Amino acid sequence: RLQWMQRELRLDQSDRVCQSAPTLWEMLLPLSCGTAAIIAEAGDELWSLASEQPASLVQCTPAQLDDLFDDARDLTTLKHVVCRGEPLLPVVAEQFAKYSGVTDLHYLHEAGGYWSLRSDDRLAPAIRPITNTRLYVLDESMQPAPVGVEGTVYVAGLVLPRGYQD
Repeated sequence: RLQWMQRELRLDQSDRVCQSAPTLWEMLLPLSCGTAAIIAEAGDELWSLASEQPASLVQCTPAQLDDLFDDARDLTTLKHVVCRGEPLLPVVAEQFAKYSGVTDLHYLHEAGGYWSLRSDDRLAPAIRPITNTRLYVLDESMQPAPVGVEGTVYVAGLVLPRGYQD
């Protein structure tokens, strides 16, 4: 995930990363890019902190992203939002697409896939694998499903913990 985020977000020393309850790889991202890390304490309002500390990236859950639309904030420095940890409802993604001032929304799926939505996109995003991960859509016979045919997503690669089966 760290390699994917470095490649996709292209952060540098001028950026500021705001996060709430960061995972290990989220804590390592600012360190690996030389960016400042802003960590919201329990009970802090993530979006107020991102506005006060002019953040260029916010890492949050979809529920926290939904809070962004409750009241107007000055987030003109915000370039990226990375969501993870729970399902992202389409209505929240649609609200994001209409929200001015934020460039990109990236959603990391727990199984190692992601999709990115640019603020000017009109089409539903497609899930792509992060670095060192492969995604397969297989039918009931465990064969690759043709385009347009329903199937089950299978994940392979370094993103899976050893022994992971379901």
